[in-house]
Amino acid sequence: MLLLSVGLVLFIAVHLLPTNPDLRRSLVSRYGEAAYKGVFSIFALAGLVLMVIGWSKAKRVGLWTPPGWGRHATMALMLPVFPLLVMAYLPGRVSAALRHPMLAAVKLWALAHLLVRGDSASLILFLGLLAWAVYD
Repeated sequence: MLLLSVGLVLFIAVHLLPTNPDLRRSLVSRYGEAAYKGVFSIFALAGLVLMVIGWSKAKRVGLWTPPGWGRHATMALMLPVFPLLVMAYLPGRVSAALRHPMLAAVKLWALAHLLVRGDSASLILFLGLLAWAVYD
């Protein structure tokens, strides 16, 4: 569970940097745009890898039994996730209306998985990413 938590904190912390424009501007002016993006990418990837490894190795403690209808709701919620991910890189009305389609995709993805996973590791992972996407 430690790897999962460390990975989640690292991933979210790195992704919160752009929400502080002054800090981002300071880092870019000090190290350059390419170095900032490179270090950002390395830390984000490290967080992602730690989350995946941590989640797969975490001891599962059942917290609740997911509802029977959760599987169907999850499938329905997942339908727009991949189109939203693609729309994040395409200009258009959907991108303008949602402001950040990728965050909308993460919100749907995390919520959908919370409906069908009732264990502690899943709660930490999906609730953590949902909270980050809502905040961001």
